[in-house]
Amino acid sequence: MSVPSKIGEWWKRNETPASTPGTPDTTGSNCSKAKGILSEDLTELLTHTSKGKLALECSSVNKKLSDEQRDDIINIIIEDILTNNVTLYTQDYMRILDEICSVFPLENEMRDYYYISRKGKNNASGKLYAKYRNKKSKRIKLLISEPSTSKAATHTSPNFCNKDVPEIDESVENSLKASLLRECNDWGSICEKWKRSFNIRQRDIKNLSSHTFLLEWTKLSDARASELVNIDFDIMYPQKGNLLLSKWDQFKKKIYNYYGKNIHNEHCKQLFANVLTASNGANSKNNNC
Repeated sequence: MSVPSKIGEWWKRNETPASTPGTPDTTGSNCSKAKGILSEDLTELLTHTSKGKLALECSSVNKKLSDEQRDDIINIIIEDILTNNVTLYTQDYMRILDEICSVFPLENEMRDYYYISRKGKNNASGKLYAKYRNKKSKRIKLLISEPSTSKAATHTSPNFCNKDVPEIDESVENSLKASLLRECNDWGSICEKWKRSFNIRQRDIKNLSSHTFLLEWTKLSDARASELVNIDFDIMYPQKGNLLLSKWDQFKKKIYNYYGKNIHNEHCKQLFANVLTASNGANSKNNNC
């Protein structure tokens, strides 16, 4: 992103002042304080994960969150931010914190757990700030080492993981997977995320039952799922996708010969004879064209 566009992004975000810490939400529940930072309002974002739903259930009965649940919320937020390549500025942390306290009013007492702004010579701190800085740093390192990582993976990996798909942070992979569950309209974006999530999908194939796997990767039930299968096939077997078609005539002769010798059931023999008749008819028609 160029410097002018970054300045523009910062200006656009800060046109609407963030609310004062600890003040009640007077703008209405439908107005997200983190608009432009998160891909959707926090409540919707949390409903996409089981841990997020559990946190919302605690809030609905006026129960305080545990530190573990606070960390889960922070992880969900940071994964969404990194997946969508959003850069956080100082003001953004306060806006995210206001959004958290808007959804979880009891967290106003725990604001310092999430974020403490910089004072004097002391750097900013808090779990939200630390998690973003650490995840961002790891991601940058992975991007820098991407070429060498791809080469090493090609020679060392006995399975299909990492082939032509750079290894990315596990939280980013999980975020991509969650995003694919939500994404509906932009098929081009779905295909791009499908390619980037190849490695975690291969692990799921090994670790999940067929039924659970299809529930986790619902896009395979889409009418266009063959495109997704082709993406995985091309990653696993580069430049092999058209080999069957290119050698189809040769394969057809061999398979016809095999079936001619090995079919013994009379009904199956009749079906095979019908296939041969139809095939010969099609070839004759093509030759006459």
